[in-house]
Amino acid sequence: MKSLSPEFQAHLDSGTTTLCHCWKLTRNDGLAFGFTDHDADISFGGVAFEAVAGMSASAIESSSGLAVDNLDVVGALSSDRLSEDDLAAGLFDDADVEIWRVNWAAA
Repeated sequence: MKSLSPEFQAHLDSGTTTLCHCWKLTRNDGLAFGFTDHDADISFGGVAFEAVAGMSASAIESSSGLAVDNLDVVGALSSDRLSEDDLAAGLFDDADVEIWRVNWAAA
């Protein structure tokens, strides 16, 4: 079961939120890239999350036990930090993806 901090739960319960999604892609060589669907760059946990337009995430379907949680991301990711050569070379193959729901007003 996933748990939320009391502060985050109170924020959700308030009815008005300042939330965004943040994605961190970590390649096998350890190089990490952060992206957000917020309209401005934000930073937390030592990672800068670049604002990218045109991406949106669905609701995350969570389950208990060993089942895999599901999320769909729709859109195209475009960033000067992602080169066509690196993509073609397979540097992002099997990259680790971490996703957070972040209160951008507190980041």
